[in-house]
Amino acid sequence: MKVQPQNAGANNNMANFYKARGQLDSALVAYQTALKTDSTQVQAHFNISDLYIKKGHPENALRHAEIAVQLQPTDPRLLWNLGLVLESNQRFGDAEKAYLQTLVHDPEYAQAYFNLGNLLFEQESYARAKLAFQAFIELWTEESRFKDFAQDRLNQCNNKLAAQK
Repeated sequence: MKVQPQNAGANNNMANFYKARGQLDSALVAYQTALKTDSTQVQAHFNISDLYIKKGHPENALRHAEIAVQLQPTDPRLLWNLGLVLESNQRFGDAEKAYLQTLVHDPEYAQAYFNLGNLLFEQESYARAKLAFQAFIELWTEESRFKDFAQDRLNQCNNKLAAQK
């Protein structure tokens, strides 16, 4: 396969192919080529952000996640991704804001509740974590292991809150 320097969409797709095959360096080159061709391509910023997380470069991931949100500030998927990237950069307060902003734009975005619940749980904000996990459990229809994990965390929240009384 050959990189097509004038077609940002094709380069983004090529990068996705490389990333799926575990060829992260080739994927990075293709994403960079896509963004050189069209720096406003939101999907390429989103994808390269994910790639930088996989490569262990959260600061680079953050730059692209922020650009994606600047380009489409009401897209819940981009806001949720920004929250994930902020967490990987140890910016927990900002991550919480990103998850909450995700839920403003899509109150049924289950993954945002899951990540928010985990973030709040780790910060020992058990009452708020409990609400997030309850919402996730109500909304989640995919793999049961995530619902089971959330239910376990919810039970832990209940135990912690009972112990505080």
